[in-house]
Amino acid sequence: MPSVRSIHQQLGYDISNGLFNSDDVILQNEGKLSKLFSKDFLKPNSIFYIGDRPFVLFYENPDDKSELFKAIWNINEVPVIIIFENNTTTIYNGFEYLKETKSLSVLGGENELSDFEYFKIVTGQTWEKYELSLSYKKRVDFKLLENIKVARSILINKCGLSNYSANALLGKTIFTRYLIDRQVRIGFNSEPKVWTTEDYCNVLNDFDHTLNFFSHLEQKFKGNLFEIDDPAQNLNQNALNVVIDLLNGVELINYQTSMFDVYDFSIIPVEFISNVYEMFIGEKEQAINGSYYTPLFLVDYINSQTVKKFFELSPKSTSCAVLDPACGSGIFLVETLRVIIEKYNLDNPSQSRGSTKYRNGLVQLTKTNIFGIDKDESALSVAIFSIYLTLLDYQSPRDIENFEFPALLGSNFFAGDFFMVSNSFNEILSKIKFNFIIGNPPWKRGGGKGKNLEPYELYIKNRKTFESKTETIAAISNKEIAQAFLLRAGDFCNSETIVSFIVTSKTLYNLNAKDFRKYFFKNFFIDRIFELSPVRREVFDKSNDPAIAPAAVIFYRYAHLKSTDENLVEHFSIKPNRFFSLFKLFLIQRNDVKSLKQSLLLEYDWILKVLLYGNFNDFYFIKRLKEYYTTISEYALLKDCLIGQGVILNGNRKLQDASYLIGKRFVRTKEDVEAFNIDVDDNRLWTEPLALYPRDRKLFNPPQLLITAGISTMFRGVSAINYEKEIVFKSSLTAIQSSDINFLETACGFLNSSLFSYYALITTSSAGVEREETHDKEKLGFPFKTDIAVASIVKEIHQIKTNLREVSKKIMSNEKDDIQIQLRNKISELDVEVLNCFGLDETEESLVDYAIQFSIPSLVKSNSSKLLNGDLKFNDPYLGQYIKAFTDKFVESFLSVGKNFMVEVWYSKHLIGIFFKIQEGKKLNETKWVNKYDSDIIKSLIGLGHEKITDLIFMQKDVRGFEEDSFYIFKPNEKKVWHKAMAYLDLNDFLDAILKAGGQEE
Repeated sequence: MPSVRSIHQQLGYDISNGLFNSDDVILQNEGKLSKLFSKDFLKPNSIFYIGDRPFVLFYENPDDKSELFKAIWNINEVPVIIIFENNTTTIYNGFEYLKETKSLSVLGGENELSDFEYFKIVTGQTWEKYELSLSYKKRVDFKLLENIKVARSILINKCGLSNYSANALLGKTIFTRYLIDRQVRIGFNSEPKVWTTEDYCNVLNDFDHTLNFFSHLEQKFKGNLFEIDDPAQNLNQNALNVVIDLLNGVELINYQTSMFDVYDFSIIPVEFISNVYEMFIGEKEQAINGSYYTPLFLVDYINSQTVKKFFELSPKSTSCAVLDPACGSGIFLVETLRVIIEKYNLDNPSQSRGSTKYRNGLVQLTKTNIFGIDKDESALSVAIFSIYLTLLDYQSPRDIENFEFPALLGSNFFAGDFFMVSNSFNEILSKIKFNFIIGNPPWKRGGGKGKNLEPYELYIKNRKTFESKTETIAAISNKEIAQAFLLRAGDFCNSETIVSFIVTSKTLYNLNAKDFRKYFFKNFFIDRIFELSPVRREVFDKSNDPAIAPAAVIFYRYAHLKSTDENLVEHFSIKPNRFFSLFKLFLIQRNDVKSLKQSLLLEYDWILKVLLYGNFNDFYFIKRLKEYYTTISEYALLKDCLIGQGVILNGNRKLQDASYLIGKRFVRTKEDVEAFNIDVDDNRLWTEPLALYPRDRKLFNPPQLLITAGISTMFRGVSAINYEKEIVFKSSLTAIQSSDINFLETACGFLNSSLFSYYALITTSSAGVEREETHDKEKLGFPFKTDIAVASIVKEIHQIKTNLREVSKKIMSNEKDDIQIQLRNKISELDVEVLNCFGLDETEESLVDYAIQFSIPSLVKSNSSKLLNGDLKFNDPYLGQYIKAFTDKFVESFLSVGKNFMVEVWYSKHLIGIFFKIQEGKKLNETKWVNKYDSDIIKSLIGLGHEKITDLIFMQKDVRGFEEDSFYIFKPNEKKVWHKAMAYLDLNDFLDAILKAGGQEE
């Protein structure tokens, strides 16, 4: 008879790959899913996990589906719910609740069950198909934030409330709903009883009654619970009516319906409520303060690497002091307190949670471990409120009735600027031995004007004065406040304090931040850099700021004058994948983790950008190019060429005479300049007599190479030569003016080549980090050598492009397709010639090819990336180039000692394994392919001693090992992981392992 167990078997789930029975889970579960176990009817039969994240819940004949669906949606953790009842299987979307039917939306039935097979889930095929259905805009946290945002806007703009009063009213309302949903008895003007939302709305219908109720809450719970100065003056009945509509789930504005009648604040994680602060501060305040919304997945990650790890490594510790110097809504501190409380519960299993001792213990844990600073008092109110809710989460409804909140403002939370060294918090916090300083400091750029310095500017200025006689002096670039935060945190560090900040990635790469990096790397031990630039479009996809903000998490310690040179730095770079886009689940692959000595950061300022998209093979390649070749700018200066940007028209300073440019042909950047060709229109003339910077008139004389600031979608430079006509152009174009046509054509060929695409990705400060452009210094820093063949091809491409432009003007022409084919072939010829020019070996060529075929297309989300990253077929010759890297290294050496090096490929739909076998006898090298089922490969790997197959293959992207007469590697059936560039990395790993084994034997 069909059952949930038979569905497990059909989908390929078992205990070896992530399936847990509920009874196994509940014993270890103190997290978000624990709320599903609070009532028997919510408890699933089983759960399928990937890593530590639940992805599928299984239920068999559940009792109350409407309550179950509401609870699952509110918990916002599990995307897929499979219910088996009455011999029917239905698959539900855990992220979408349909208010009208009181149900989760349906993803499918038995016919769609195969979409959720094990291999389809872990390889991402499932999520690719259901991506739209699982959209973030359907989830409870999005709906909650949107409802609060709209209600707050109405309270401020239509009801006349101040920002603070609107925040406080909403905060008190959420707190009251929390008490209602937790079934805490409220004794207001009556005997204590469990309220309903209707009871609260009845209070809100009477203005004086409402003021008395708020006063009652403050007196009963004490603490600092959204205090409103003179509420009779700062609130009004219209505002209370808005809250009533919000609670009753009616339409608020613009057809947006409140979901407050569906929200369950006894289930919704406190951190979601804390994150409402992102909407509280609004777009205008965010722009002013530079405060960025902190994604919960980054909070979880930092928490796992700091506080959680601290208790894992120090199990006897009972406290962990943490400071967030830009705490905002307190999300970091909420999660920190949760970990500390759970450690306390683990250490005190027999202590009754209803006892006075337990309640006092929670208060003491908060008072001794949780500290925050913020300029925004409204933000501090949210932070303190969130801490209070966290404390209540660990108590029963009856215990909550007798709980008094600790006063935290002024002792643990401080309203003030972190850089005000005279503020009272400095003395209080200097006495605390912090284990961690964590947070997401503002990313604001540009301080005060004139002599009116911002506090952080004044702090850096004073620090420079203090350090004026030392080897390195504090410096920040572009008045970046995040850089100042990184330095200021050191003032509160002891020798063991670890700082973990989310900062803009630009800090690591910007050309003008070199002095800051030098100081920072010299004075602080950098433990880990966790780089998120490659997934920047997904990191802050819920932020108020429409800009694509590149983020990195830096873990570091103050060096206290010790040398940092020998310190080992871990570097992680997260690459685009379906799991991260949908679930913010980090799949950190082996090749995305590097370790290096900190001295390299000081010696090679550009190495961090290389490691972002490359590896140490790329480092050695770029190092060779930089050391062995002159650059375009160096060669240009040697030949007395003129280099400069075009005309700047506008500005605050006095304009200068530019009349000598009038009547010259005007070339527009976007419309007229393309790679290899410029459309010079004899009828489009320059007419402006004045300009801020008119430039040297010689710059506008032919011949010159024009270079745009932007690069193509595939990261190629965009440059072209003006051979004959005098032209004028604006500052968005840079020109190299020279009579040496061969030089200009060669430089044009280099900048427009695939090698430049690779170079831009691997070395330039903005490409792949913030926006697709490069600075003049970076483009002109490209290696150069004269090459007649390159110059000749560029001349031919220029002519082909000219012909194509003329043909495109004709209404009827069959020549265009032929010319475009000719153009593509000639550009391919150029790419090959440029690589030959710089003498690339096979390893270096593979690095360039990998960037062009996979790295860049995945960043720009090109369709070609999906095509190129497809699976391999049985006997696919593509795998031959991977195998060749190994056979080239081993075959001859083994043949010389009378042994044969044989390759055996295990092939399946989702996995490929390669065994490299050493056998007796001088046979010809051969490759044998064997068809296998996925399940057979999994069983074989378990037999080889690899238990956590899912984590190893689909997260690390490979499993490798040694047998007596062979070594092997298994990876997913994806082209990019079997590229030749990966072969050289894998080969190096095997060689290192062989050398280490040999050393141990000696």
